[in-house]
Amino acid sequence: MEAGEGYSRCRSSREAGEEAARQALRKIGRPVITFLFTTEGYKQDEVLEGVLSQIGGSRLIGACGAGIITSEGVLEEGIGVLALSGEEVSAVSARMEFSPQRPCETGRQLGEKLLAGRTKPSGTVVIFPDGLVSNIAEMLRGLYDVMGPDFQYVGGGTGDNFQFRQTYQFTETGVASGSVAAALISGCSFCVGVGHGWSPVGSPLIITKARGKVVYELDERQAFAVYSERLGGIARERFPEYGLRHPFGIADASGRFMIRDPLQVRVDGS
Repeated sequence: MEAGEGYSRCRSSREAGEEAARQALRKIGRPVITFLFTTEGYKQDEVLEGVLSQIGGSRLIGACGAGIITSEGVLEEGIGVLALSGEEVSAVSARMEFSPQRPCETGRQLGEKLLAGRTKPSGTVVIFPDGLVSNIAEMLRGLYDVMGPDFQYVGGGTGDNFQFRQTYQFTETGVASGSVAAALISGCSFCVGVGHGWSPVGSPLIITKARGKVVYELDERQAFAVYSERLGGIARERFPEYGLRHPFGIADASGRFMIRDPLQVRVDGS
């Protein structure tokens, strides 16, 4: 397997996509699978057009986020491309509209599409769902129900750098919002690890009233009031930003924290 990467800070959307892809392809032959990472502020369809103009018939999966990681550090504005090639490497991609009312079915249909195009019995599944939709965990359960334990799974929700308006998911077939993009890559090995750098602030809180994904009370008081006090007082209209910068940490049996971002405060303080 060979890998090539490139990135661009060009403000012209199509030119940025072309430049990043050209840099990646200088280091390898024709790519089998191409990863595209973008940031908020670009015309995302034009970025994709620029990349596709360089990569030929390569499969593609992509996501927008708060920044891209490069040898120069984290760029809050830019386009990044990673291209993989090799005779043993194979890839299939798929994109589905995300149905929050039927998330499990969304995952199942996505898994069926990936399995229908596979050429090998194992591999790594890369998943980029819209980070602003709900019930992503249920979608992943549906995907796993279809694909099972023979595959590795890695991915993350797409974002727009705290704008909370619209995020984007890519495959070689186009760019969309409110969807989930995925690729199944076989013939090369991936190592997968998960970690975070969050530390708890103050004493633990107990969720004393909740329903589904809605938390009504912390320590038998209105959830937002307790959360705001813990941070020294915050404005409701800035809650989504604070929620990402100060997420909830839910301890598991081993004492590690599972991180969950609260994204909305309701009129009743839940």
